[in-house]
Amino acid sequence: MKRILIIGIVLLLLVVGVSWYYYEKQLPKVVAKAIIKNKYPVYIPEKIQGKIVKVSDTLNAKVENFLVTTDTIGISINEILKIIDEVKEEDVRKTISIIQNQDIKSVEEVFDIAVENIPIKSFNVELLREPFINNIKINHINRALGYLRTHNILELIDPEIARETIKQVIIQKEDELKSRGILKN
Repeated sequence: MKRILIIGIVLLLLVVGVSWYYYEKQLPKVVAKAIIKNKYPVYIPEKIQGKIVKVSDTLNAKVENFLVTTDTIGISINEILKIIDEVKEEDVRKTISIIQNQDIKSVEEVFDIAVENIPIKSFNVELLREPFINNIKINHINRALGYLRTHNILELIDPEIARETIKQVIIQKEDELKSRGILKN
């Protein structure tokens, strides 16, 4: 009886460990692959696939334009990834709240609010102003804010999983653009 209990506990710990590893390490890669390559593992429900499909074309185009623009002006992917790592969850939440509660008229206003409320010490964020303004339109921001609000995304998604997913989207898109000969770095 004691032996069965020990085996049960070991199996339970193994399942918990594998689940944690998948959630923390693999899920961001799987989601990024679904967005970038439109490839879904069999265990992703069709309902979730449908939600990813809705945003993947626009997101792919925006990420591609952003990466091409930043590459052109000499900003490396590693610098972008460092910025993502430096951003704090509470600063993002505060910035989103400010933007949601103001009557925003331009993309420049959004960029200014973000720069003011999300401190980045490792990089001159002003270098990203032009790529941001050229690749994002006010209707994209309004749509994203509406989606965040309607689906309560800020409460549902773990910030670290979101961070890793964003990084994986950028990394996988960079690989795709390099393979197509679009990025030089």
